Amino acid sequence: MLSLGALIWVSVRPLLRLVLCTGFGVLITRADIFPAVASRGAGQIILVRKVVSALNQYLPKKPGPLFLVAFIYEGMGLLLAWIVKQFFWVPHRFRYGILVAGGWGNYGDIRTPPSYLYSDLADDQSPYQMGSNLGRYEYYRWPPV
Repeated sequence: MLSLGALIWVSVRPLLRLVLCTGFGVLITRADIFPAVASRGAGQIILVRKVVSALNQYLPKKPGPLFLVAFIYEGMGLLLAWIVKQFFWVPHRFRYGILVAGGWGNYGDIRTPPSYLYSDLADDQSPYQMGSNLGRYEYYRWPPV
């Protein structure tokens, strides 16, 4: 069982991260370091850059485990949302919205990212091994939630 302080920290940490990122974004925009006009197109460029940098000849030849983990994550959220919809009262106008919210949940705080899981299943080339030519993987999900 976690202590009260640990539970509060786990609850506040995502909010703190959101406030800090938003605050620094406002500060650099107000200081005219990164104007609002430039930020409109830069968001998509930054996301695509992460995906394109991972496209090389060292990508995994067997992407099955990676897709399996992705389907399990999405399926678990969808299944739990469906169970909630079936057994608990959900507002009429939100009856399908809860399925969407469950299927496209935020998995940003899961402590075992797919890259770690995939590194256990790879052919002796984990992404975080020193001297490995495999590089790193970036996971892109649209729409961002």
